[in-house]
Amino acid sequence: MVKTPLVGGDTTITAGTELTSGGGDNSTLSGVTQSNGINPSLFTGRFDGLAAATVAAMRLLNCEKTEVYFVNQEGSIYGKLLDDAVSFTGFPVLKFFLAPKANNGFGTRDSNVMTFEVQADYDEYLYKITPTFNILTF
Repeated sequence: MVKTPLVGGDTTITAGTELTSGGGDNSTLSGVTQSNGINPSLFTGRFDGLAAATVAAMRLLNCEKTEVYFVNQEGSIYGKLLDDAVSFTGFPVLKFFLAPKANNGFGTRDSNVMTFEVQADYDEYLYKITPTFNILTF
C-alpha cells in the first residue's frame, strides 16, 4: 500500500459520458442514436509543494497495477465491497498521470495536477467504512 500526500485542492470526479454511435444520419435505423456504454470517470486533484523525489516515486505508479481508495474530510474510507460482503478493496485505476510542476506566479505554491480514471460504474459499488483510527494522520 502506498499513501500519497494529501491532495491540496481542486478535487473533482467527472462522471463518464455516454458512448454513442450514429444519430441524425443513415448509419443507424431511423437515424436513432445508439448507446454503447459509458466512458470511464475522471478524477482530478492538485498536490501543492511536492518534493522532486515524491514526484518521481508517484510517477512510478503509472507502471503498476494500482487501486484507489477515496477518503473524505471526516476520515471515512470509500472502496468496493466484494461479492462475499466481507472483503473490501479499492477501485482499479485505469489510467494515471501526474503532470509536471506548475507555478501560477507570485504568492502561489508550486503544484502538480494528478488525474486518473476509474471504471464508469464505480459508484454502483461505492461502500463506506469508518476506521477506528484517524486515516488523515496515519
